[in-house]
Amino acid sequence: RDNIYKSALESFGEKKHTDKDWFQAHAETLIPTLEAKRSAMLALKDDPNEQNKAKYKATRNRAQKVARQCANEYYCALSDSIQKASDIGNTRKMI
Repeated sequence: RDNIYKSALESFGEKKHTDKDWFQAHAETLIPTLEAKRSAMLALKDDPNEQNKAKYKATRNRAQKVARQCANEYYCALSDSIQKASDIGNTRKMI
């Protein structure tokens, strides 16, 4: 069994996943927003006062809003591409 696996691995190699998810597709937008949220959280933990609490709450809400927008854009574009592939009968693009 191990010999069959090794020979198949040598012959075909490992499959490399090239599929992106919504986070990777919008990382340039999401990462700075999440870093701002993280720094606000650290400031709140260092000095728990009302000003830091309000700043953290605002950055948390902004991060959640941006994440939802990015996910929505990604899935809308994905569904549009699947619909276009279905319309022209290209089943390989639908998967």
